[in-house]
Amino acid sequence: MAESSIEVFEITRILIADAPCHFLLEIIVRSAFMFTFALIFMRFLGRRAIHQLTSFDLLLIIALGSAMGDPMIYPDVAILWLVFGIATIMVFYRVQNALANKYSWYDDLTEGSPVKI
Repeated sequence: MAESSIEVFEITRILIADAPCHFLLEIIVRSAFMFTFALIFMRFLGRRAIHQLTSFDLLLIIALGSAMGDPMIYPDVAILWLVFGIATIMVFYRVQNALANKYSWYDDLTEGSPVKI
């Protein structure tokens, strides 16, 4: 069995891996850009209080949070492609909300309807 070249509990590898220290500046710029983009994105989606979130909204927030995290820290993930992807998701989200507001059967299909116990 081949011996691993990873030194266990090596603090430099744990904290910064193989990236040069100046990559931290790029992470700051990427994170600031993604945070600003997320604020703009959430503004276009409209305001909702936490208790007004539907299951679809919650799923969207979790998925987008996960997707937005990758370009912040991975140098090989392009920010521009994520912007296009998220803009596409935003259009689909707006269409889904418009359909749910216009057709009650579609709203029941996507969100379900309350059942009295």
